[in-house]
Amino acid sequence: MIIHKILINALLIAFILIISSFTASAGTVKIVTNIDPGDPDSAFEYKVNDEIVSITTKGGTGTVTVPLKGSGNNWEYELIQLPKENWQIDSARCDNGFHPPDIYVFNEQTVTCTFVNSLNKEDEANNEERTDDSSSPSPMVTNSEKKSGWEKFMDFMDGIFDYVSNSYLKKIVKNPTESLGKTFEDIKKDTDYKSGEPEGQKDAADVEIKVLGEGEMGYDDGELDKQYSIGDMGQAVFFSSNGELKIYAIKVFSARSGDDVRKFDIEIWDNDLNTLYTASYDYTDFYPDTHPLRMSNSDLKWVTINVPNIEVNGNFYISIFTYSRFDSGISIGGDLDTKSGNSFVVDKNPNRIVEWPTSWDLNQDSTDWMIRVLTN
Repeated sequence: MIIHKILINALLIAFILIISSFTASAGTVKIVTNIDPGDPDSAFEYKVNDEIVSITTKGGTGTVTVPLKGSGNNWEYELIQLPKENWQIDSARCDNGFHPPDIYVFNEQTVTCTFVNSLNKEDEANNEERTDDSSSPSPMVTNSEKKSGWEKFMDFMDGIFDYVSNSYLKKIVKNPTESLGKTFEDIKKDTDYKSGEPEGQKDAADVEIKVLGEGEMGYDDGELDKQYSIGDMGQAVFFSSNGELKIYAIKVFSARSGDDVRKFDIEIWDNDLNTLYTASYDYTDFYPDTHPLRMSNSDLKWVTINVPNIEVNGNFYISIFTYSRFDSGISIGGDLDTKSGNSFVVDKNPNRIVEWPTSWDLNQDSTDWMIRVLTN
């Protein structure tokens, strides 16, 4: 198994080195700052290697694009948000799988790194009582502790995996912001699921959801056709109800491979992609057993994850983010027979639906993620 991993690593590195030999210019990092819409717009500073750049939010968001300095095979860069009084960083992540402060940007690649900040109301209220704020800067998500060489290497390999796979998915969305806030009706109009069908509001009655058991809803027929693991992107299924429902559990036909232990996220979104519920779990909480990297379909089983009676009314989404990597992760089953067209690829911070990747050997309208909901 170790030799197998080393060979995979060597092949991936060779692939990247060959590609980089044809490119001379360094890449670009796009820094996005998001704040709570209820917080006042403000200016934030970032350090990109030795360069300091500033972003002032407007309407809760701000963006700056920074051409990186360097060429050849110097792909590693440092990206840090500088401390700002009364503000704290809630999250910091890049769309190629790397996370600040150490990020990798390949030649001529554009990577978007999003920082989510919130105003620390308690600090702001107590600000007048402080005598020396320099001793207590705002908390930062910087992973400031030094990583070992092996940890950096594994981070690098994880990023290559995401770059080779998920970056192609990202390129399909011409502008990452153009799908922000899209509802099922918007996506339906964009992709023309049913040609010739008149445009209009999608009613709950239009969605053919299978009632598989008492209070159990889903689209799959229970027979696995393929298994999928898509890195940092999420797999989501659209559901609808004619009235109020309470979700008490989510079922996922899935299994875990590899030895690494990470977290995965379960989220419930409303029709406008607002988060109704989110929770993170360790892989081992629901997947104590691990399987080889090339899992057999028979390894996947129904896994039930309880949630605290989340109330929904009308359209909603179940979204799952497994953060899988090339050497480990969680695979979710796909049913190619039912053809409901209600499965999506999604991202978050902010929540959004991304267009289905044309590079995949399957179509959205003929693929159903094997994700179900249990309601009462």
